Amino acid sequence: MSDALLVFLPVRSYRAGSGPSMEDYRVIVGADTLFGAFCWAYSLLYGGDELKSLLSRFVNGAPSFLVSSMFPAKRVKGMVSVLIPVPRMPRLRARLFDVAKRLESDEGKAAKLAQRVVFGTVEAVSRLIAGTLEELRIVEGVLALSSEEGMIPGHRLVKSRRVVLDRLSMRTQLFRSAAVELGEGCGLAFWLRMFDEDSRFLASFRAVAELGVGGERSIGLGVSEGEPLIIRDDEFLRDSGGLFYTLSPYSPTRDEAQVIQSFGDGLGYVVVERTAMYSGVGRFRCYVFEEGSVFPAFGGKRVFGRMLHVYGGVYRYGYAFPVMMDASAVTG
Repeated sequence: MSDALLVFLPVRSYRAGSGPSMEDYRVIVGADTLFGAFCWAYSLLYGGDELKSLLSRFVNGAPSFLVSSMFPAKRVKGMVSVLIPVPRMPRLRARLFDVAKRLESDEGKAAKLAQRVVFGTVEAVSRLIAGTLEELRIVEGVLALSSEEGMIPGHRLVKSRRVVLDRLSMRTQLFRSAAVELGEGCGLAFWLRMFDEDSRFLASFRAVAELGVGGERSIGLGVSEGEPLIIRDDEFLRDSGGLFYTLSPYSPTRDEAQVIQSFGDGLGYVVVERTAMYSGVGRFRCYVFEEGSVFPAFGGKRVFGRMLHVYGGVYRYGYAFPVMMDASAVTG
């Protein structure tokens, strides 16, 4: 595998949803949303023909890079602490319960505490997978090390209402929406793994910071409040293992789907509906595996997934961002 980069954007307020209601929201900004923002920036900087040439590689199963979804992160003393989903494995849920029992003597309360955990810091999730539980804690519903309490990015949901006036009919319409606000020093972070070295890729992701990502950008949501921070990060993303969990929405190819269907132990996944509006086709719906889902590593492949065909020359990003893990550590 090529070197991996961690990119931190100081985006404090954003809207990321995938449903018919503006009140639907996600704390995670999906890799498909980020890839769409990248394509818009790339087209503005280098032209539509260059974008079509680049996209042909993704459509043909040989992507120039892989990108993860964007996760809440906090910058502390030059370091970036990122929250990622806890892989969806029964063995890991049992280990979370063991961690919770050290904090709650009542088993019922401990079970509820463990069930609340969706995210963990990178180091905490890595230790949970390895079975090293001694320093793990559950802090405000997040799995973290005891030394990481001040490094956990906080967030809150903000709901708003707006009235729109039609000047011709003098009728009004009420719009309700929801956005996520991150705490001081926080932002969104994602991993980027490039197979083709091209400075235009990073330039375009830098442009995304200014152009914005997600919905409601016209009112300032999804726009970075400062310069991106780019860090080389290879330790977390190991290159080998019998299983992988994805940090992006994953749409398998036909061959991959057959392997998944035939695989027994070692799977843990959630299927979610993703929707988007496209001119000429209306609302597009697809079903993908959610971030944190776990799959077999398909014999040493480095790329999993595909581009989803919407219509004509329009595609939606569906490649997994795989993080390899040892099957023996999480199965059985």
